[in-house]
Amino acid sequence: MKDKLYGNKDIRGILGIPERRVINLTDKSVILPFVDSAGAGSQRRYNYANLLEFAISEVLFGFGLGIHLVKKILNELHQGGHLIDWAENWDGYYREVAQKEIEWLKNQHNNPNFSSMIISDGKLLDLSTLTLEQIKERLKPEQPCGLLVCRFKEDKSLILKTIPWDRQNFLATIFLGEYAYNDVGVLTINLGEIKKNVDKRIEVYRG
Repeated sequence: MKDKLYGNKDIRGILGIPERRVINLTDKSVILPFVDSAGAGSQRRYNYANLLEFAISEVLFGFGLGIHLVKKILNELHQGGHLIDWAENWDGYYREVAQKEIEWLKNQHNNPNFSSMIISDGKLLDLSTLTLEQIKERLKPEQPCGLLVCRFKEDKSLILKTIPWDRQNFLATIFLGEYAYNDVGVLTINLGEIKKNVDKRIEVYRG
């Protein structure tokens, strides 16, 4: 899927988004196409990450967010190829991000809420000695999943963070709780569910 490119009609056929809306979102740079038009007769082409961005935009608009905020969120996701890394290289993405989260946990020496964690089988994990191998063995999801966390600060700034677990995961719950205490507001987007739905729609469209 990562090498396939799509046109406006493909976006409509896969995601059900009208062509006029696809054009409008691209003209306003909410979505940055993989190949932009280069004059009369040329067509914009979108890659797999763009499809995910269109799907995410529909979710964000559904929450009532304005176009300027949606543009900011999607443009920040687009920069550096973070979304495509997550979608196409799950194992590498999981290892890198999960390791950063583990190191953050280990630094919470004075926070009693982060000293240990009871996992689903009743066993206790000591977070101060937690390793990536333990996480991979006990808590790594069977399928690619992830949360996009939009953190709204008191100064009206926005911070985006991706977490390599779903809402049911113990570690995801820990990090979401931390954000909830420190931020004015937190919006979470289920990237794993969006990816699954987009993949299913692509299969149906190709028929």
